[in-house]
Amino acid sequence: MKNILIAGITGQDGLYLTKQLLESQENYNIYGVTREKNSLFFDRLKTITNNETKNIFLNEVSLMNSKEVSQIVLDVEPDYVVYLSGPSSVYNSFRNKNDSFQIEEIFKNLFKSVQKLKKFPNFFQASSSEMYGNNEKKYQNETGPFNPISPYAVSKYKIHNSIQNYTNTLEGNVVSGIMFNHESKFRSNNFLFKKISKYAKNHKKGKSKLKLGSLDYVRDWSFAEDICEGIYELLISDKRGSYVLGSGEGTSIKYVVEKIFSVYGLDWEDRVTVDSSLLRTGDPENIISNPKKIFSELNWKTKHKIDQTIEKCIEI
Repeated sequence: MKNILIAGITGQDGLYLTKQLLESQENYNIYGVTREKNSLFFDRLKTITNNETKNIFLNEVSLMNSKEVSQIVLDVEPDYVVYLSGPSSVYNSFRNKNDSFQIEEIFKNLFKSVQKLKKFPNFFQASSSEMYGNNEKKYQNETGPFNPISPYAVSKYKIHNSIQNYTNTLEGNVVSGIMFNHESKFRSNNFLFKKISKYAKNHKKGKSKLKLGSLDYVRDWSFAEDICEGIYELLISDKRGSYVLGSGEGTSIKYVVEKIFSVYGLDWEDRVTVDSSLLRTGDPENIISNPKKIFSELNWKTKHKIDQTIEKCIEI
């Protein structure tokens, strides 16, 4: 049995990665690090897999506490470590600079701890497409160029650069997965898909309008389960360096709105208004992944097209 330590196991990526581990041909002891142990994780997990969960162990650990992190790493002696934790809202990072500090501090605590192990585990770090910023390049790959704008993106980029330096100096396998937008029913209401579907579901007869910053922006959206399958493949493959994780296809916000509203039998044009003040300064109008590297090396690509992704993310 191999041990895997997942920081951020209770989020959508942690849930789908756990599903992948449970349904793989290998047997794992899965140790999840979370701020609060509760049954919600297992309740949610049951909605996506029927596999036995006896080898899943949740550990209440403050990832901002270096001693607690060091202790759990030494206790588990993981063969694999996945860092998915930390604040994930780009918008909140502008309002609360402490969010970005936490992202960097958690990584530092976790990475320093695994370096103390006798054998360095395979390590996956979740980087973000937000690092590219508005670089005027339509399809983004592992080489950038990077132009982080938000505090969140800046912190992710600092960690990403650290990972690149470590891959040149360490014998262990360290991977930075540059993840593009990926969604699921587990997203909170401040993410676009959930924001639109919540409005459409609750305002069938209402007069208030849904405010969006743009209908023309194009993003690369994938289903979270597909992205987590990519994480798993990278984790067990002994790869090093950075890999883009995305669909390679762009979709406009307008298309997402039309699709979600049609599911609820609504005409979106009477109910949606554009308010450009909601946009972040420097946001790219188009940003799409180029996942050629991971496809050529591991034959991985996303399985769900955008319509299927939207249908899986919204709840009638």
